[in-house]
Amino acid sequence: MATQIVLNLDSQPGSMARAITALRRFGLTLSKHRIAPVSDGLFRLVILAEGPFSERELTDSLEKIRGVQEVVRVGVTHTDSAPSGNKAKPAGRGVSGSTVDPVDEIISSFPRILSIIEGYEQQVRHFGNRKARLKDLGERVGRKMISNDESIKSATTIHEALQNAVVPALKPISDIEAFGSELRVRISIFTSRQVNTMDLDFSGEASHCDFLSGIIQGMINVSDILPEVFVEEHACRTNGDDFCLFRVSA
Repeated sequence: MATQIVLNLDSQPGSMARAITALRRFGLTLSKHRIAPVSDGLFRLVILAEGPFSERELTDSLEKIRGVQEVVRVGVTHTDSAPSGNKAKPAGRGVSGSTVDPVDEIISSFPRILSIIEGYEQQVRHFGNRKARLKDLGERVGRKMISNDESIKSATTIHEALQNAVVPALKPISDIEAFGSELRVRISIFTSRQVNTMDLDFSGEASHCDFLSGIIQGMINVSDILPEVFVEEHACRTNGDDFCLFRVSA
């Protein structure tokens, strides 16, 4: 019989990771989860877990975690549904049977997108090719974000596309500069943490900004003038580098 744990978390980086780490340290095995925005700066996390626990002790432990604004529910459940009236939207097209495409949600929430992408990342972790899925999501977001931007349509070189279209579009979520066919990101919403704690909790891997690589690639590939490009990250702040380095090749 599963335990349903419902938490309201703030949207600061690491809130979800700290909650999940605490649950694991409590001896619970996590199975499914759902996540959705509740209000500006607040989102709801619904987790199904297995294992013996004391409801009072678990609640007390969760309430002490930085970023947990409210422990909504801790108790045995016979369903994996989110609480009535606050059902979390499953993230990702074709993931776990969901037909919800997160692209429009990301674009409409931009630049407050970190919790949406973290939710999507956790949703796809069971299905393999996590990095490829994140990059594909980023590429679809990038194409749609900039589809009507004249600066990308008129660019005649990769550097011009990066300097005049990609850098301005990504400034709200990163400190980014273009150098020839490279982009250097000194800080972004994905690397403001010392390590990507979400990845470390679930897979032991550090993030390589796959979503951001996809956005850059998608934006440039909107152009009818430039050749199709491929974007690859060659350095990352989460690995101790001074900046994230993205190289664009045709």
